[in-house]
Amino acid sequence: MTEKTSEPLAQNGKPGPTVIARETVLKTPWFEVVAKTLSGGQDERPYYAVVPDDYVAILALTPEGRILLVRQYRPVTETVTLELPCGLVDAGETPVAAAQRELLEETGYRADSLELLGNLVPDAGRLGNRMWCFFSAMTVPVRPLQPSESELEALALTPEDVAGRLADGGFENAPVYAIFMLAQVKGHLVLPPVK
Repeated sequence: MTEKTSEPLAQNGKPGPTVIARETVLKTPWFEVVAKTLSGGQDERPYYAVVPDDYVAILALTPEGRILLVRQYRPVTETVTLELPCGLVDAGETPVAAAQRELLEETGYRADSLELLGNLVPDAGRLGNRMWCFFSAMTVPVRPLQPSESELEALALTPEDVAGRLADGGFENAPVYAIFMLAQVKGHLVLPPVK
């Protein structure tokens, strides 16, 4: 679980608040809840951060130029979601190795080359982890388009289909939009306009 710290913003020439105390109030195999007490705050109550492990998400293209996606049931939202291949960075694993592993596990495709698009905070108001966003312009099918996990469905959609789904809310997971935007502004992917 990674928690980066930033310099507090100065307000009216005065230093901003800083964290003066941290206490883990709940620890599970999936996340921790950390109570943070700030200096200079008028309110003595702590702020709470949910700190899951870092994770990776991969925007990968097939040799035919299709975009690899995964459909799966998410118990938190109680819905079936359409997402990019993604998963947790295991202890001792680099984000690149996690991205290569997750892409192969969830789609059956291998990426020999991955480019880091960005290292983002998924929700700065609540979450204390990082999302490592990767792009692969070329993947190699190792087995038919099928995840190794039975609860997933792997898909390879055209850029036109993906653009339509992005425009009409077909992806419920907000970080998916961030990754597509990073790929667009860095010149790796140009999605067609939606009519």
